[in-house]
Amino acid sequence: MATPATNADFAHHGFGARIGAGFSRVFGTLVKLAENNRRYKAAQEFAKMSDEELAKRGLTRADIARHVYGDMFYI
Repeated sequence: MATPATNADFAHHGFGARIGAGFSRVFGTLVKLAENNRRYKAAQEFAKMSDEELAKRGLTRADIARHVYGDMFYI
């Protein structure tokens, strides 16, 4: 009968793992910066609104990105 090993160490400690961890930190920082952007927060708040609330503001779900980012990008 075969007995499975339960104490296997699958952690990688080589050069590739260090490079991967570095990229992970960089991209994690970029995500945090994006999430703290006021435009991103505004888009999230609009996305939480019901269709009726958006209609009161003269918007539809398709208009959210244009409304929030329209002065920065051609959308």
